[in-house]
Amino acid sequence: MLGAALARLHPRNGGELNNTEMAREQGVRVSRLCVNLKAMLRRYTEGDEAGFEVGRDGTQRVALATSLLLRCSAYIGASWQ
Repeated sequence: MLGAALARLHPRNGGELNNTEMAREQGVRVSRLCVNLKAMLRRYTEGDEAGFEVGRDGTQRVALATSLLLRCSAYIGASWQ
């Protein structure tokens, strides 16, 4: 999702999203997350516990990668100051 937001950064804006664009992007991300969570919970409530576990494991990997990305970004940002 972060990649999609970054892809929308356009040189005409100096490579930055304004507040309206950022709010719209956040709304899109929240909507996608809600749809994915609903589908994941539906699998669990319908008895597909194995499918739920696979989804949970994938989510944990994405969370770990996101955490690493944020730490790297903070490190790079701190080194530029």
